[in-house]
Amino acid sequence: QNADEIRAAKLHARSLELKIQDLTREIAQLKQGVPIDSEVAKSIDSTEKKQAETRAIANFFLALTFAAFGFAIATYFMS
Repeated sequence: QNADEIRAAKLHARSLELKIQDLTREIAQLKQGVPIDSEVAKSIDSTEKKQAETRAIANFFLALTFAAFGFAIATYFMS
C-alpha cells in the first residue's frame, strides 16, 4: 500500500511539474506578445501628460498671484 501511495504521489508531483512548465511557457509567450505601446503604457503617458499640464497651470496661477501681490505692495509703497 505504501508503494502505491508513493507512486501516486510521484505521479501527482510529475503532473504538477508539467503544469508548471506549461504555465512558464505560456507566461513567456504572453510577455513576448505584449506590445510596447499597450493600453497600460498609453494610460501611463496620458496620466503623466495630465499631471504636467496641471503643474503648468498651477505654476502659472502661482506666478500670477505673486505678480498681483507685488503690484499691490508696490502700489501701497508708491502712494
